[in-house]
Order: sequence, then structure tokens, then C-alpha cells
Amino acid sequence: MALSAEGLQKALLAATDGVAPEGALSKLGEAIAKYIADNAEVSFSWVALNPAGTPDTITTAKGKIQNLAMSLTASKAEIRKEAMDHMIGELVTGLSAAMYNITDVGFATSPMPMAYSPTITNLNLSIAIDLDNDTNDREESMLQLAGCVIDWVKLQKPTTPVPGAHAPFVGSPGGMVSGIT
Repeated sequence: MALSAEGLQKALLAATDGVAPEGALSKLGEAIAKYIADNAEVSFSWVALNPAGTPDTITTAKGKIQNLAMSLTASKAEIRKEAMDHMIGELVTGLSAAMYNITDVGFATSPMPMAYSPTITNLNLSIAIDLDNDTNDREESMLQLAGCVIDWVKLQKPTTPVPGAHAPFVGSPGGMVSGIT
């Protein structure tokens, strides 16, 4: 599956439906992490040689983001921008701590850390999220949040190669991330 704002919106709405406000941020974080882990597809370019120096005929591979946790907590900020910055920081921290790896059959690779995640520059929700409200404002807010998060995840391009093998070929440099969809 590929990432979509509408798909994440549905996950966010379901995760917070009927949840008290004090628990909603935690549920949002869990839903974001689960949706990304379940749906993000990491594309790799693959460069490997066998012992005779012949290159692998497989030059691309697919993978996943793994070990992803998003812990969102309430901000004590009284200014909206500061509250958004708090949320952005927690999302960046969560994705930065995740791992990525090739998951295609036949590959034996070691996961690598996302390590650095560019900040989210477009998280500026124009409609306040009202988790107790079942009106279109809630749906629109969740769609805006989902769109920001999905756009941000798709911008990620970790630079550390995934080392490993695609027998009898050994990665040199291995799997380099070419994109996330």
C-alpha cells in the first residue's frame, strides 16, 4: 500500500472517535506510527557484487519503516505556534528513532536508523482539532494533519546504505534509499 492523506485521516478519526481529550494525543501518535509502518513503502537502489566481481542483476528493492513509535504529549504552550512546534518536535523525534530495511524476499540486510528527519514545515492547521466534535471541522482538521504528515514522510531520504546480501551478492554499497511512497 502507499501512503495517502485520506487513509491516514481515516485512521486518525477512528483512533480518536469517542476518546477523551486527555488521551487523544496519545491515540493520534499511535495511529500515525501504525499507519506509516503499515503503509509506507521504501524504495531502494541496490548495488552488490558476487565473489567474482559480477554485479547483481537486481538493482532495486522494496522495504519498510520499522520500530516506529510516535509519542505525542500535551503542550503547555499558550501560543498556537509553540504548541504546533511542540507537536512537530515529537513527530520528528519519533521518525528519527525509527529504522528502515529491505524486506523483499531473498535479501538479508541489516536495518539502519532514519537518524535525521527534516522538520515538518507545513504543519499549520487552519482549523483547530476538536476531538469531541463530529462535524466536518473535525474531519477537515484530521485531513489537514494527515496531509502534512504524509507530505513530510515522503520527503524523507535517509542517506546511510543498508548493508547486506542478496545471495551470492554482497552489497557494495548495498541498498540506498531512493524514495518513500
